[in-house]
Parts: sequence; structure tokens; C-alpha cells
Amino acid sequence: MVAVDGTWCAIGSSNFDDRSLEINDELTLGCWSERFTAELEQVFLRDAAHCVELEAGRWARRGLWHRCRDNAAYLLKYQI
Repeated sequence: MVAVDGTWCAIGSSNFDDRSLEINDELTLGCWSERFTAELEQVFLRDAAHCVELEAGRWARRGLWHRCRDNAAYLLKYQI
């Protein structure tokens, strides 16, 4: 989700990377509406209240099992 100047917003699955732009089927809706933009901003703020900051040092100390799962998932990034 992105909101611009409280008047325009976009919501969807598109990412601005090579894979998403060239390979994946992505969809994003752009909307020019102050009301809808305000609603999306409120949803974002409500969700952000439940977020936990990911600290680099803590991430580097994650356990062996977590690292194995990360590496297994990494191998799937080039699926066709």
C-alpha cells in the first residue's frame, strides 16, 4: 500500500523488482480518493502498532533451524 498527499493511493501485490516486473503476474489498483486513502492510512497505522522492529544483531544470532529454513526458502526464489 502506498498513500500520496492524502489524496491518491495504491494497493496491490506489485513490487518494484525485476522478478515482479518481468516474470510474476502482479496487480495493483490506483485510486484518487481522499476518503479511501484516509481509510488505508488508518489500516496501515493500526497494523503498524503490532509490528516488531527487526534488529540486525538479533537476526544474525538466529538459530540453526531458522537459518536452514531461510536457506531452503531462498532456493525457491527462482521457481518457474
